[in-house]
Amino acid sequence: MMPVTKFVAVAALIAGIWVPYLALLAPLGVVGYFVSAIGMHIRAQDFGQNLFLNATGMLALSIGPLVLDFVRISSV
Repeated sequence: MMPVTKFVAVAALIAGIWVPYLALLAPLGVVGYFVSAIGMHIRAQDFGQNLFLNATGMLALSIGPLVLDFVRISSV
């Protein structure tokens, strides 16, 4: 299920170049993906580098495009 989610997220991010509202939904999906990844790490009691560095760090990085796209859509 996760590879399909990643593929759809990448396709939506690329299509968001031409479709402004899709550019807002795609990063929202990516943020949801990393929130679920953090939840899965907590459920598996994996409190090491995978949780704190990888999943949490990527969540922090994925919030940036979400905010930038929201600002871009709001100004249109």
